[in-house]
Amino acid sequence: MDSQKQNEIIKQLNLAKNEIPVLILKISASEFIINTTKKFARINRSIPDFIDYSDFERHNGFKLIGAETEKSKKNIGIKTNGYIAEFGLRKRNGEIIFWKIPTGEPGFGFWNVTKKCEIIGRKFILTE
Repeated sequence: MDSQKQNEIIKQLNLAKNEIPVLILKISASEFIINTTKKFARINRSIPDFIDYSDFERHNGFKLIGAETEKSKKNIGIKTNGYIAEFGLRKRNGEIIFWKIPTGEPGFGFWNVTKKCEIIGRKFILTE
């Protein structure tokens, strides 16, 4: 990712003092999920969406075990690379937020990251 795009994304993150971006998951040319040291941030053309790790309980995984392709309307397995499917993030208040993420290796990489963020939210009080 070029430095201009990086700076554009960082401006949308509303970073707190001592907060830094750590990992980025590219959804499309204009949509990303960024893990910072304090939160998940979904950046797209509209208003950014944030989930603080202290509010994050756990992931709910993919909504369906198959993702529908737009062109053929056939279901493919979520372990297949190259598609997009809804992935649930459960907040401590019980609300489940679904973000569309890539299937296959990138999606399961994000799955593993969310497992680690469960621990961060439970064990640490995040301060500024």
